[in-house]
Amino acid sequence: MQQEKRKQRIFISIILISLFIGLFGGVLWQKYFPVGNTLLSIRSNLGIATSTPNPTNTLSPTLTSQNIIGTLEAKGISPFIMFIGDSLTYGSGASDVAHRYPFQAMALIGGHNFINLGIGSANIKDLNDHVSTSIDQLVNPSYKFILPVWIGANDGTTPISTFTKDLAFYWQERRAAGFKIIAFTVLPQGEERAFEKTQVAMNDWIRANWASYCDGLVDVAAAPELQDPTNLIYFNKDKVHLTDAGYEIVAKLVSQAVAKLR
Repeated sequence: MQQEKRKQRIFISIILISLFIGLFGGVLWQKYFPVGNTLLSIRSNLGIATSTPNPTNTLSPTLTSQNIIGTLEAKGISPFIMFIGDSLTYGSGASDVAHRYPFQAMALIGGHNFINLGIGSANIKDLNDHVSTSIDQLVNPSYKFILPVWIGANDGTTPISTFTKDLAFYWQERRAAGFKIIAFTVLPQGEERAFEKTQVAMNDWIRANWASYCDGLVDVAAAPELQDPTNLIYFNKDKVHLTDAGYEIVAKLVSQAVAKLR
């Protein structure tokens, strides 16, 4: 009799531990363990944000994408919103994971699975060379898949004609794959006059042409709070990456753009 009760207690303990790990394991991992250059984030049916960190900080975009796709396939989960771009999408400068712009945007949008594919130092060539072929396989025509594409901060030395050609190609290919594309303008950086000239040219082209390739525009460069990279309320000291307050501005603009999609 005592042995039977002991077996029951062990069984109940195993069930409780399994439930604890299932419900809170991702949250605890996210809080206490550092993540690599790309963070996979999935909002489950329970509304719990979980994360799968990269094994290292040195994964290439190709390996990173394959690692993330494999994880998603294993979980049987397809994200509805894929945030893609460079370190601004990844969330460098934020105080924690929850204050990166994709997480703040999802808190406003709600109701979707999502994935953060921000890659530090990525430029438009990286997106075309690596990430694009990996994410297209996740598109399910039964759902509206949304792809906010924020790129350009690392293309200061890319000829403007090359940048615009490659960006148009990326938009076009992802739209053909079934994504709803949200374009972004490019933020100013520091006090570099050379980048300022490039940024103006990039944004002039993006504003004039996004509607031919995309389904929405997030004009971050027009936000009053994000005009001055020396404003330490919204920009970090590096004058490139944003603070929590800066990412909050971006998140609000993205949530508004998503709400307008049909």
